[in-house]
Amino acid sequence: MLSFSSAFKGLAKRLGDDLGRANIDVVFDQWEGGGGVPAFQAVPSDLADVAGLMVLLTPSDGAPTWISEEWHAAVYSECCARGVPILPVRGEFCAIPDFLADRSFADLCNRGYGMELNRLVATVREVTGDDRIVPLDEEVAARDRSPEAMGIEPIALELGAELARVFEAACRDHFVTEMVPMMRDGLFYELGVPMPDLAIRTAPDLPAAAARVLINGVPETLVELHLGWVMVNDDAVAMRARGFDAKPVANPANNAPCAWIPAADRDTAE
Repeated sequence: MLSFSSAFKGLAKRLGDDLGRANIDVVFDQWEGGGGVPAFQAVPSDLADVAGLMVLLTPSDGAPTWISEEWHAAVYSECCARGVPILPVRGEFCAIPDFLADRSFADLCNRGYGMELNRLVATVREVTGDDRIVPLDEEVAARDRSPEAMGIEPIALELGAELARVFEAACRDHFVTEMVPMMRDGLFYELGVPMPDLAIRTAPDLPAAAARVLINGVPETLVELHLGWVMVNDDAVAMRARGFDAKPVANPANNAPCAWIPAADRDTAE
């Protein structure tokens, strides 16, 4: 079983895929929260048939690691009680929790990813006694896990065809030269998080007026816009009660109910 933070599910999937090529059966154990806030399993995992536990160590937005008391109680302690081998895997530079610090761990942060991955495969074969597990082939073993080396942008904004046309004609310069630098400064000064360069491109598979955000190649957010309409904070019922034509929508920032109204009514609504 591979325990990991949902913030690094792209990395967890790549690691799971590589381990699968070595004939290691991976059960994903995704956790939400952690790092100083309450954590919970996205889907409760059954530990009864788990032959080994890997925990993917990564940082959290507000703490040096996502590992939480909830994970310790629900997974780590249970595996320790059952004698299940535990293999920490550092996927990004982060603090190693004290209770894992005395365990040998695989370090996938550097450019020796393939070599370290094969060492991890050999360790899993040894501790589980599973003779089906085989070393990874040279192509996989030589792989560099960094998103740049794999040709994946750290963060990308994809636009549907019609939205891309409007974006290019009306607001690209303002977005790129003013809004993105403002977001970058805010993330750094408020959270200490450096924001990588943003790739912007048209995506033929999206609805014409939709936008999608990808982190390390993994889709995270999809928003479908209504061109000629604006989003307001009140919900559709409240706006209709005030005499506006309104369509219900969830605020993409916090999922709160709000509404679309015609852009021509914006000044009146204010």
